[in-house]
Amino acid sequence: MKKLVLGFALGCLLSLSTAGYAAEAIHTMLLATFKVNGVVKDARSLGYEVVQYHGRAYIPLRFVADQLGIAVAYEEETNTILLDDRFDAVELDSAGEGRLLRAGEFQFSKAADGYRITGKLFVNEAIWDHAAGASKSAKTIRGKLVFWNDQGKVIERISFEQQVRPLRSQIVPIQAVALSDVSNCAAITLEEISLDKALLGMQPSENALAWTLSDPDQQVRIAIHQQAQQGRYTAMSGWLQSMKAGAYDLQATITFYDRKGKELGSAVIDAPIYGPGSGKASARPVYFIGKGDVTAYHTYTVRVERLAARVYVDR
Repeated sequence: MKKLVLGFALGCLLSLSTAGYAAEAIHTMLLATFKVNGVVKDARSLGYEVVQYHGRAYIPLRFVADQLGIAVAYEEETNTILLDDRFDAVELDSAGEGRLLRAGEFQFSKAADGYRITGKLFVNEAIWDHAAGASKSAKTIRGKLVFWNDQGKVIERISFEQQVRPLRSQIVPIQAVALSDVSNCAAITLEEISLDKALLGMQPSENALAWTLSDPDQQVRIAIHQQAQQGRYTAMSGWLQSMKAGAYDLQATITFYDRKGKELGSAVIDAPIYGPGSGKASARPVYFIGKGDVTAYHTYTVRVERLAARVYVDR
């Protein structure tokens, strides 16, 4: 369904000089093009329209907000449109223009049972379409807040659960308790997200993995899926696969370069990896953070630091 944006509640207003328009006519602008930070974006391909009315162009607020990384929701109780760009922690499973789940505005305090964390969670209404098998009446979002240090190591993974209203974008409070002090973390990601029991997970395809980069010795291959900048760091997700039979513990360094070959930053992966005969799916999701803003990378290299046979079994 095309999303015609009329009125303040669903669109934002952009002055437009036109000539010869009908005084009361509403026109769909078929050739309206968006250029966001120098990159051309096609709103129509995502189901959005721009309309012209009384010499002004009404542009889809949600489309623009998604392009700029701004959370937008409607608060029915107060008849208020909420716009917020303070949601740095994101899920890195879904593809597309907008993040389906983001968190931010965190506050930390010492408590008797550990370290209490409070913040806000932005839920994009599109999550009901992306979580495989999710009921349209699903009301519970679960997941993990993952706190990383500046060496790319996980400080702690903390479970959270939040009740939400079905089929609408919203900003809701979130709280959790950590065992350790995570207030000085370098980055935060959201992982293992589920809507009721429907998991929002990456779905690797062999066609996509066929062109992913391998290390010089052809031991592993890595596909980058999503990236999100957080200050001096970039949070990333992707897939790992061993080219060797069996199960291993991997330590590898990925270095990112721009089109001119200039290094943008690097990331360390420390994760289990599987190949043929391991008894597990060989292409596995992986999450990691890198130093620097590498979101505009053109290419990357992989250097394996350690690949050791696993001596224990995953639970």
